[in-house]
Amino acid sequence: MDNKYLPVLEFIRDNSAKVIQEPTEYANQLTFAFSKKFADFNVDVTLFPVMRLHVERLDRSFVNANADLFIYFFNKVSSQSKSTYKDVWVTTSDVSNRDLLLVELSFE
Repeated sequence: MDNKYLPVLEFIRDNSAKVIQEPTEYANQLTFAFSKKFADFNVDVTLFPVMRLHVERLDRSFVNANADLFIYFFNKVSSQSKSTYKDVWVTTSDVSNRDLLLVELSFE
């Protein structure tokens, strides 16, 4: 169920002072990192595997139900190659050697 991502994405949107947006190399992707100590949501090991990547295509019904949130992130894409997107992929990881959580969004 994709709802597990909602508190994570809302945290990123609502806590810009605690979240670093990493420089991007791709026109359709955003990468965020933040300290685990700031997380106000359950840091589940299945969602944030330690030193591994978790990649998932978000269900379109979840994306559509949270359209304002995804439009917010899509508008942050540095060089929009398209005016819209069909799919959203999310990549997450617990980068334990840096005490950071990583979240990447890719708009396809």
